[in-house]
Amino acid sequence: MSSPGSSWVAKSCGNRVWYDNGKWFFRTEDIYGLTDWLRSNGVAALGGCWFRSNIALSARYDRFRTDLSDPTTAITRAQVCFSHMLSSSRDFSYRVQYGHTFYADASLADADQVSVCLILRFGAKL
Repeated sequence: MSSPGSSWVAKSCGNRVWYDNGKWFFRTEDIYGLTDWLRSNGVAALGGCWFRSNIALSARYDRFRTDLSDPTTAITRAQVCFSHMLSSSRDFSYRVQYGHTFYADASLADADQVSVCLILRFGAKL
């Protein structure tokens, strides 16, 4: 393999499994990437429950390795989210989401994050 800075050819593949029955939801995904000098891989799992039609609680776990030949490049984190759907229609919806991310890696021990997001979704019939 050539070194960083040389020509860069990217290949990637992934798969996803999603289940949602309107009350419980679950998603897993796996991704793999390859350049002419680096191989990467990531896995994630998410599960949660809608307590009402507009309030959900979920938990997520993911692990990403930027270089499969070096085990120290792995980043592992867990996240807990609370979502409140404020308005929903076929063409537009918005929700507020609170998330707390925890990093399992010693090098990122002080990097835990708390986030509050406003998420907008627009749709149109084409």
